[in-house]
Amino acid sequence: MWERKEYGYEWKKWEGCKIVQGVRHIFPLKGREYAELYQIHSSLVRVVDKPVKVVGDGLVTSVPGLPLVVKTADCYPVFLYDSDKRICGIYHAGWRGTLLEIGREAVRVMKEVFDCLPSSIWVLLGAGIGKESYTVGKEVYELFLKKFPEAVEERNGRYYVDLYLANRISLEKEGVKEIIPPRWDTFIHEEFYSKRRGDTERNVAWIELW
Repeated sequence: MWERKEYGYEWKKWEGCKIVQGVRHIFPLKGREYAELYQIHSSLVRVVDKPVKVVGDGLVTSVPGLPLVVKTADCYPVFLYDSDKRICGIYHAGWRGTLLEIGREAVRVMKEVFDCLPSSIWVLLGAGIGKESYTVGKEVYELFLKKFPEAVEERNGRYYVDLYLANRISLEKEGVKEIIPPRWDTFIHEEFYSKRRGDTERNVAWIELW
């Protein structure tokens, strides 16, 4: 369950980690050190153990008290947590990263580096653009049609992609069992930044171990 805080929304269901979905005009980590990314719309997932800024689109850590940050404005922040191994991760899922199956790569990193079982990894999606709001060009539609046919729709001459469903399918292929869908569509819910609405700033999302 998400609980409203002064700095955004905090996920309250999982013990042992803190997950925050930020909103407009608030930088919830002011004054703290954290790990973040030069996001490049890739499938590159990095393991970190200290505050740092690295190239890639996903982060994984075993270090308590180290926030892992992504910044989005229609792409999804996706949070991962293994409570048995005490490992957490986060990745940035736009259409490019989704096609590259960055979710599977994040799970593989957790499995190979920390011996996590995919079936023990919990996944939660933060605020991102919903299927009914996400129209794409024919070229992108056809790319998704080939890889995730269940996640596309052509209707009244327009092409729609469901990024949540595509990521879910990808994660399930890697053995993840618990995947919690997003609560918000950034294009509709104006408390979040949305590139499609013309915003140039980004929503901050993070996960950290306690």
